[in-house]
Amino acid sequence: GFGICHDQTSVWDVGDAIGRAYNLYLDQKRLKDIRKFIMSIDHSWDRAAQQYIDLYQM
Repeated sequence: GFGICHDQTSVWDVGDAIGRAYNLYLDQKRLKDIRKFIMSIDHSWDRAAQQYIDLYQM
């Protein structure tokens, strides 16, 4: 997926993810670039359905 990820639900991992999110928020140019990239991706159901079809036709 897209977003700030963490592997475990420990205090340390969640705290690290929050820190990374905060640092990204402070870097507004990078945040804007990431938003533009994510918004350019086709998130439609048609695309998702086609990916499943392609997967099971292999």
